[in-house]
Amino acid sequence: MNDMPQSRPSHDEPLTPEELRAKAEATREQLGQTVEALAAKADVKAQVQRKAEDAKVQARAKATQAKVQARLTAMDAKAQVRDKSADAKAQVREKAALAKDRAARIARDAQEKLPPPVVDKAARAKDRIGAAATSLAARVEEKTPDTFAERAGRAQRAVGRRRGPLLVGAAAALVLVVVTKRRAGKR
Repeated sequence: MNDMPQSRPSHDEPLTPEELRAKAEATREQLGQTVEALAAKADVKAQVQRKAEDAKVQARAKATQAKVQARLTAMDAKAQVRDKSADAKAQVREKAALAKDRAARIARDAQEKLPPPVVDKAARAKDRIGAAATSLAARVEEKTPDTFAERAGRAQRAVGRRRGPLLVGAAAALVLVVVTKRRAGKR
């Protein structure tokens, strides 16, 4: 507490004017610091304003972070839809090819074992089944991917147009969080 160096070991002797001034100055300094600390604690309005401002900064940072997360989630969902759509198309093509091959095998077997009129009917049935399988595959490919591709394309274009602001917002949110944490640590 007493920052003043004591040049005299005894308390019986009176202090010199210089020592008294130094002691008074040290006491004033301590008193000033104490008054400032008490004033800061007593200024409830300023404390409330600081806390409110900190809460606003944190809310903005969380909102920005939520927006960024939502956009990233949308991008991931779009990629998943695109992948699943491609998988579904491939499965439909594969099943159509298998059905066509099976019909061809049945027709070959029928030609070898059956009389000519039945073979003709089997050939016509094979052609119809093949045409139906091809038509079905074309319809699925025509209708399914366009809907998914169109939606996915719109989402991709929307995110692509906003990628710059998205990254700037994420960086701003990060800076706000760091500043808020540092500010809170200094108190």
